[in-house]
This record gives sequence, C-alpha cells and structure tokens, in this order.
Amino acid sequence: MWAYTLGVRFWEWLIRRAAAWHAGAAGRSNMLLDPWPENAENKDLIWFHCASLGEYEQILPVIQCWESKNPRHQILISFYSASGYRIAKPTEKTRWVVGFPGDIKPALRAFLLHFKPKLAVFTKAEIWPLCLHLLNLQGIPSMLVAFSPGRSKILARRPARFVLNQMQKLAYISCQDEDTRNFLTELGLKNAVADGDPRVERTLALQSETLDWPEHLCWRNVQPLVVLGSVWAADLDLWEPIVEEQTHVNWIIAPHQWTEDLKKRIQEKFPQAQHWSSEKNTSISNVVVLDVVGVLSRLYRFANAAYVGGGFGRGVHSVLEPAAAGIPVAFGPKHANSREALAFLHLNVGTALKKKETALNWLQNVQKKTVQDQTKTALNKWFEGHSAGSQKIAERMEMVLNKKK
Repeated sequence: MWAYTLGVRFWEWLIRRAAAWHAGAAGRSNMLLDPWPENAENKDLIWFHCASLGEYEQILPVIQCWESKNPRHQILISFYSASGYRIAKPTEKTRWVVGFPGDIKPALRAFLLHFKPKLAVFTKAEIWPLCLHLLNLQGIPSMLVAFSPGRSKILARRPARFVLNQMQKLAYISCQDEDTRNFLTELGLKNAVADGDPRVERTLALQSETLDWPEHLCWRNVQPLVVLGSVWAADLDLWEPIVEEQTHVNWIIAPHQWTEDLKKRIQEKFPQAQHWSSEKNTSISNVVVLDVVGVLSRLYRFANAAYVGGGFGRGVHSVLEPAAAGIPVAFGPKHANSREALAFLHLNVGTALKKKETALNWLQNVQKKTVQDQTKTALNKWFEGHSAGSQKIAERMEMVLNKKK
C-alpha cells in the first residue's frame, strides 16, 4: 500500500506542475480550488463519484432514479476530471458537484468530515483503495456500479491484490454483465452481481432530447442520410473514396477528436462540405462536417444508418447511440472490446467492415426498407431487455442503507 500511496501523491504533484501548460492538468487543478458547499439543512447525503463525463452519463439514470424516490436527499457528485465537472454543474439546490480530492488520506479525511455521506457510489472502474479503506473505518457503506474491467483486466494481476482486498469491503459490485461478474467471482469477490448497464437508459433518453439544426445547412436533396460518427484517420481511409463516389447519399462526418491534422485533411478532401458550426453558409452539399461537441448522440435518429469509428485502432467506440435510434450500425474489425457490438453482430443488426467492397455492400443493403424495419424491431426488443439497470441499482442502494440502520 505504501508504494501505491507514494505513487498517487507523485501523480497529483505532477498534475499541479503540469497545470501551466497542459489543459487537462489545469482543469483538475482549478476544479480543486472551488469551495465546497455547506450542507446547512443537514440532509442525508448520497455521494456519487465519476471519473469524467462518460461515467457521469453512465450513472445519471441511477441518480435520477434515486432522486425521484428520495427527493429529500442531498446528492453529491464528484469528478476526477474537469471535463465532467464543467458539464455537470448543478442548477438545483439538491444536487452538488465538486472535484474529487484524490486518493490521499488527509484530503479524503477532510472531504468525508465535511460532507458526511450516508452512502458512497463509485462508477465503472473508479476504484480508490485508500478511499474505500477510510469509508469502511468510518462505517460508511460503499458500492461500485456499472463496473467494467476494461481491456487489460489488470485486477487479475498479482500487484493488484491489495486493490481486491479493499474491493471486498464494498457492499455490492454491480457489473454490466454476467461475464464481468464471473470474472470477479473467480478472483474471490463474493459481492459481485450483474445488474446491467444504466448507460442503456441514458442513451435511450438522449433520443427524445431536442436538436436544433443550424439554419445554414442546405442538403442537396432528401436522399438517405448516413452518419460517420467518432471517426479517426484510419476510418476515413475506408470511407473517403466511398463518400466521393456515392453522391446520391447525404453524409455527416463526425471526427472523434477535431485535431488540426484531421481538420486539414477533411477540408482538402471535401472542400465543398458544410460545417455545423459555421454561422453562414450558402453552399449546397451532400457532406456535412460535425465540428462541435454534444450533438452526435442526438443526431443519429435522423439518419438511415451509421458507422462508428475506432475499430481500426484500439477498439470501436460506443455503438449504443446509433442502435438506440433503431438504425443499422457498422464498425471496424477491432470490435471485441464492445459487448454491444458483439451482441448486434449476433442479432444481424451490426456489421463489421474492413474493405471498401464490404462497406459498399453494407451501404446498399441498409437502404432497403425491409432491412430498416427488421433492424428497428430487433433493436427495440434488445433495448427493452437491457434497460432496467438503474432501477436494480437503486434497489440495492436502498437495501444497503436499510441494513445500516
């Protein structure tokens, strides 16, 4: 444990040192300078912790479910990264947002003494051994929800034994699927259960949120719309010649990261393309470049099909959002990291693409009405069977709190 403590302290010191030139480090450092709110009404406080924005989106259905059942509880949401902290700034007096002080004993003691949570809920892979140790010493129950071990499954390695020892103190480890629960059980953790992924409900909810199309966007016609979402350069290697050839299709290209290199490449390849963020654009084109954040998840429902990037690199990004829209979805060959991609392949509503020929065949096939209808029916059924995760987690939270009383 001493090596871990030393490593965490050194890492936090590096972040403070890098704040002058690294945006992420600066965001974390500045976040921790904000004052903590005072719980003047002395309400029972439930603490939810997320690493960043992605985990927040994942746990939000659980928070909303809990708030609907327990409106008098104070909700505290903490973040390690400033990206989620900035987005989740509260507008209600019953929901606070703060920065997580780090897994450092003095800072954690001050944090727990100030807020006095009745229950701590950690998200996905946010396992902080010292924090779990202190919570246990103070008699504060804790849970880990929507757990996923990630690609490496580092918990199976010998140096992680001290982490597993602390995870034994969790009241529940709510896993996204049975495979993850079995993985933890084999490691000796008897508190693991499979409740599903609350992100499924959040993704469905996004489909009903409003989306205002910029007035300057002028489609060439009402032909099929295909979204290339979260794409990298390797994904564009596959799709650029197809977009150039298939002029009867309307395309939206949404880079995963809007880097200067990618921006230059798209501008050179599609100089006629319209840009979502442009304030004024009089051109008419079948190609639109999505160069803003926070729109893509609500955009899929207007499309006839979607391709999700990342499958030519470390692994495909989330395919849940286009699937929630009920449309056919495709991705690259490296998709083993996504249990949803594997499930959609099995249901014949997802397709793995590697070459231009297979991509063209997929594009032609998904424009058929029979394929569209069959895909929508199959996906609706899949989501109906996977959208009760937040309710199950909230029920376990109730059990933990009632056991404490």
